[in-house]
Amino acid sequence: MLGLCSAFAGMCIYFTKIESGGFHAHGESSSGKSTMLESAASVFGDSSYILDWNITEAAFEQQAESRNHGLLLTDELILIDSNRQAAAQKMQKFVYMLGSGTGKSRSHIYQERSASWQLVALSNGEEALSQHASSGLMSRKNGEIARFIDVPVDCDNDMGIFSSLPEGVSSSAEYAEGLKENCNNYYGTAGDAFVWKILAKVNQKSYEYITNKLKDYIAEFLEKNGVGSNGLEKRIATRFALAYASGILGIKTKVLPFTEKEVFDGITHCYLKAIDQNPIKKVVFTQKLLDTLKNPCKPKKSLVDKDELNNLDVIVLKIKGEHYAAVNPLFFNNNIIGNKKSVINQLVSEGKLLTDAQGKSTRQCKVNGVKLSRRYCLKVDVVS
Repeated sequence: MLGLCSAFAGMCIYFTKIESGGFHAHGESSSGKSTMLESAASVFGDSSYILDWNITEAAFEQQAESRNHGLLLTDELILIDSNRQAAAQKMQKFVYMLGSGTGKSRSHIYQERSASWQLVALSNGEEALSQHASSGLMSRKNGEIARFIDVPVDCDNDMGIFSSLPEGVSSSAEYAEGLKENCNNYYGTAGDAFVWKILAKVNQKSYEYITNKLKDYIAEFLEKNGVGSNGLEKRIATRFALAYASGILGIKTKVLPFTEKEVFDGITHCYLKAIDQNPIKKVVFTQKLLDTLKNPCKPKKSLVDKDELNNLDVIVLKIKGEHYAAVNPLFFNNNIIGNKKSVINQLVSEGKLLTDAQGKSTRQCKVNGVKLSRRYCLKVDVVS
């Protein structure tokens, strides 16, 4: 989903002020990374539309300019350079050059003007860009992270890029081979159709009509995912939001055969996987929950009514000698930001959520001798 929507985002970026950038899909061999690139390429052409990372700086500029307001696809990061340190330095330079939208200024004897572009890029490799940099004794700067985002190929199953398989297909490998074959037999139609339909809307309405539609869909994605004002977090989320917005326009123009929910769920899954890999401070509680955690209820010993106790949003408990804030599950679910599973995993990994003996995220609680419904038990210093 991210690959296909990124192909449409390459065209839609023209109507925005978003800088060039993209996504790097990483994972084990045969996880479907190349299939993702071929699916994205099919919007414009066959597999020859995909480049590899064995490329010079000048050639990179030429290819980027040739894909202006389109999609730049590069395969197999390992090919960039055999020397690990040189490879890391080269990749860093490419990422910053890509985001700047302009190539190197050279003597007029060789070049009349500098190359320029605004595009979306997709890349793949077995290593994440962060691993690639680290093995070259470098670290990725925030500017790199925001421009070219590591996205792990992981649908929480053993099927790589696929969350499910069509009826009658026995394996992800079989599905991938079928997709690749179709992509090389049928290609180029979707891109042309989308451009003509968008231009027709521009002529019928205005340039601003498309711009405003994209802004609305981008804002919708950011809001639904509870994206805060953190600069790096918002820049990363906006890149995914552009892919989402472009996918929705693809549906509205009857070019993409998906539902809006399918696009949102697919892009959001990739976004949540990506931010789990990146050093972003993720705010996961609403202000309402934060305020309640600062002033939790300490029931009087005389309060023994089970229903009344169960209805309290947050209760202070002592478990194994430590104080915890026991949060009503309904109140918790209504006041977390982002995907519930990701929020819980984050809290557990940071030691802020106490699981039960079986590893479940909620625990049976007892207050004033009364056994209550299961609750999320957070360390009371979780707010700090």
